[in-house]
Formats: sequence, C-alpha cells, structure tokens
Amino acid sequence: MLNPLPKKILKRLSSYHISPMMMLDELDLRAGDHVLEIGLPVGFFAPAILEKVTKKGLVYVAAPNEEMLSILRHLSHHSNFRTAIIDQLINGKVIMESSLDVVIFTNILSKSVSPDSLAKSISKYLKPESQIVLIDWDTKSQKVGPEMGQRASREEAIRLFKGAGFVFQRILTTPGYHYGLVFSLR
Repeated sequence: MLNPLPKKILKRLSSYHISPMMMLDELDLRAGDHVLEIGLPVGFFAPAILEKVTKKGLVYVAAPNEEMLSILRHLSHHSNFRTAIIDQLINGKVIMESSLDVVIFTNILSKSVSPDSLAKSISKYLKPESQIVLIDWDTKSQKVGPEMGQRASREEAIRLFKGAGFVFQRILTTPGYHYGLVFSLR
C-alpha cells in the first residue's frame, strides 16, 4: 500500500507509525498459532496476523460492541477469523481455556477503566508459554493520541501487568508515538 510513495516520505511515515507486519516479525508468530487482538484501532493487526498464522492458525479480534467489529467485514471470508464482544470473551463464551499462543493489547491503558482486570480475565485462555504483548501510547509530549494524563508510562505499564500476574520479558522496537512490551505468564 505504501510502496508507490517516494522513499523519503515512506521513511518518514514508517518512523512515526507502526507497521503491523514489522511489529509481528518481532513476535515470532508461527503458522498454527492462536492469537487474540484487543484494542484500538479495532483489528489493526488482524490482516498481518492472518498472514503469519496461515490457515492453520486462528485469529480472534475483540471489541466492546458489534458496531466496532463491523469494520472487519472484509476479513470475514477467512475461515480462521473470529470476532467477539469483550463481555462475551470475558464470560468464556468464545475461546477455549488454555488455547491462545499470543494476546496483543493495543492502546488499552488510556481507554480501559481497569486494564489489569481485563488482562487477568484473559489469562485463563493463555497457554503456559504464551506471549502477552502491550502496545500503547508513549508519554512523550505528542500532538496525537490521548491526553497526556490518560497515558501510562512504560514503567507504569510494567508494574500494572506484573501486578496482574504476568512476567515482563522484553521491550519491542516501536516507532514514534508508542511503546511495546512483551510479558508471559508466571
């Protein structure tokens, strides 16, 4: 999609905006993996995840309501693509326990009333060796994204997820306005 742009503009864009495929390359997703994406923008990583996990894997995208999920209609032809309302997900109506390899949370810290509770409620769906990925707004002064007071620093995010029972693994390389963190189960 960005290939026709001049290299100078392409380089500037990629230095500030997350490329889903580049981020997923750092996560070592494999064919057959089961992945859940929750966050905003809804389904941002889904097309790239589908490519990585191939038809052998499963991709779930969860959102607060059907209206938000409707923007993903273009992916509904994939037999291994599922959508879910977050309440249904939390109540165990969508995913089998201990079946997920990776959960990707995007921009939830500034939008969720209780992100630690959300993370804890999702943990029952994770396999013991699962990765939990958090990509959220950096606390650098920026003109895009949520107000500075709504953002959580990297350190705050690490404390929050550790408090929810996860082990901090590493920092992901992210451009511009976001940071990326990888956790695992204890």
